[in-house]
Amino acid sequence: MDRKKFDEMSVKAQINYVNSKLETGYTLTKLCKKIQIGRSTVRKRFKGKGYEFNKDLNKYIGYSKVDDIILTAKNAKVLDNTHVNKGYSNNLYITKQLEENRVAERECAYDVEDTTLDKLYKNTDDILKMLEWWKNKSIKNSIDISRLNNYINKTKTRSFNINIDILDKFVRYCNKHKEYQQTDLISIALLDFLDKYK
Repeated sequence: MDRKKFDEMSVKAQINYVNSKLETGYTLTKLCKKIQIGRSTVRKRFKGKGYEFNKDLNKYIGYSKVDDIILTAKNAKVLDNTHVNKGYSNNLYITKQLEENRVAERECAYDVEDTTLDKLYKNTDDILKMLEWWKNKSIKNSIDISRLNNYINKTKTRSFNINIDILDKFVRYCNKHKEYQQTDLISIALLDFLDKYK
């Protein structure tokens, strides 16, 4: 992942991404170098959302979780994927990390959806232009010559060799559709060609 994609994610999605990479064996320094972002930038960004890096767990966790870990670290024992707390008269309270993982996965899924919606929102104008283009393309005999308004309205005479059958079809089309000038139709055809085959 590069810096641009990382910055487009919400902070919660960034935290989930960093934590998932840390679980696979990355160090925070190597991960920051890979993303091309400073550790201090990550620290400030995550701290602003109430997250701090815990060296013992090797991941970013919320402030309240840090306090809970500090308070219960003496009474907690790690077994597989569970914490056993012997605080209340030998009663065992088992807190499963699985539930927290499920919550994090759901948050990450929401963040991905949010990112997708953000991209759609940012590209609304382009999407609407594409939709309009498709409508114009699908409506027969509807040619948008307004794009020529962006260019200087000067013409130049040129001679081209062209296939006679294609020229005959073009002339018949122009005779049926007197609302268009041949100059405009040829200009639009060339412009479409240039846009398509840059």
